[in-house]
Amino acid sequence: SRSPEPSLRSLVQSVQPRLTAYTLAYLFLVLGILSALRKWHSLLFISVGLGMFQKETCVLILISVILLSNPIRSKLKQICLCLPGIIAYLTFRLIALPTTAGYQYSFSSAVNGILDALTPDKSWIYTAIDGGLSFGAMWLLALHGFFLIKHEKDNPLVRLSILIPVVMIIPFLIGSNIGRIWFLAFPVVIPLSVVSLRYLLRFKQ
Repeated sequence: SRSPEPSLRSLVQSVQPRLTAYTLAYLFLVLGILSALRKWHSLLFISVGLGMFQKETCVLILISVILLSNPIRSKLKQICLCLPGIIAYLTFRLIALPTTAGYQYSFSSAVNGILDALTPDKSWIYTAIDGGLSFGAMWLLALHGFFLIKHEKDNPLVRLSILIPVVMIIPFLIGSNIGRIWFLAFPVVIPLSVVSLRYLLRFKQ
């Protein structure tokens, strides 16, 4: 019988680069948001610059900067630190080395994606399953955690919670995998879940 080793090796070789790319993108996303919170300007600049060339979704770092309740002067400085990496990526992607691979940043494609998502059909079931499995029961914990701290207007978690609906919309705009994109909300969902767990553990005591 034919040995399964070659096919297994081929599978690992094909999946490994994608796993590495997503792992690095998640790392840069966390570093970028943490840098915005701690005002580590050099690391913020590096995180956006390198992160954008791993995955375009690192633009969420810029959105996080805008959402956080930093003083206006500090916020503007951080936005300026984010822009070079984003502009460099767009220049490379759209002008220097344009490609037909991946998402084409077409407005019509985004509109069609939203219209398709709003059309009632059985795909809604798969969407719910795929999105639900991205965090499982942690969605409920995160929701509970948000309601516990929602009145703390200056709490970074409250302000960053807007990232969750933003992330939920993205796959319908670009026609990407829902569960994988929704998982990009982990810098908010996981801490909110921890808030909930801490409350529940204290309540039981």
